[in-house]
Amino acid sequence: MQVVEDILVGLRVQWLVVPSVKSLVGMWTRKFSFIDLSMVECDALEDRIVTPDTSSATMLKKKIYR
Repeated sequence: MQVVEDILVGLRVQWLVVPSVKSLVGMWTRKFSFIDLSMVECDALEDRIVTPDTSSATMLKKKIYR
């Protein structure tokens, strides 16, 4: 994952947003330091991303560009 993050930093990507099935959210948060994307943030990105079904998945984010 660090190699991917280094490439994204070089591209000046500020945030990495990923969908996750709810049963794997713990893995993303513990191992990769992702946090929940709020509904307000998700609504703001609605035109740019495909939002998963909220009954089975959630959106997570991670700050990339420092």
